[in-house]
Amino acid sequence: MKKILFVCSANKQRSKTASDYFSEKFSDFEFDSAGTNFKVCNKEGTQPLTEALMNWADLVFAMEKNIES
Repeated sequence: MKKILFVCSANKQRSKTASDYFSEKFSDFEFDSAGTNFKVCNKEGTQPLTEALMNWADLVFAMEKNIES
């Protein structure tokens, strides 16, 4: 089963929406999402990007023009 990770800055809208949408459409894939801005993720209670998530994913989509670390 392919594992796909969507990444945006806060994991609140773009990446989370993509993960939720594709999870409903393609049950033969695993989807997750994460944010690159740790401060915002902690404040909003969303999942930050980790090395473990990057290692988990077979494919990563960046949902930003610029990725912050």
